[in-house]
Amino acid sequence: MAGVRKGSRSERRGAHRTDPHVALDRSPMRPRDTLDPKEKHLAEIQELAHLLDNSIRIPLINYRVGIDALVGLVPVVGDFTAFGLAGWIIYRAARMGAPKGLLAKMLANSLGDTLVGSIPGLGTIVDFTWKSNSRNLRMLERFLSEDR
Repeated sequence: MAGVRKGSRSERRGAHRTDPHVALDRSPMRPRDTLDPKEKHLAEIQELAHLLDNSIRIPLINYRVGIDALVGLVPVVGDFTAFGLAGWIIYRAARMGAPKGLLAKMLANSLGDTLVGSIPGLGTIVDFTWKSNSRNLRMLERFLSEDR
């Protein structure tokens, strides 16, 4: 058909640039394939810590929680599942050369979150407020910045 334009009206007008439903990567980070191995491992840890502790925004109160808090709603099993994911962060930190003292603090942080989180009632509050993965990430980032 002559005279028929391709693409939708919004594509022709460039609406995709301002559409709030289209996620734009505005981070200053480089693509993963250009990172050295330590930076790549740190980026993976950052993504997992965000997913576990801050990936979901609760509307109205503007507070962020992660899947750690949601999985923690399942008594005991959920907390130990979240501990397994936290263990991966600690494992990666060990592979990045974190000292044993730091790894012990990270483990104690995650283990405390898991044990207190498995207590009915109190555990739910702890799961929503004590963000052990983000704390562990901050400790690791502090170590790595001192290491450089």
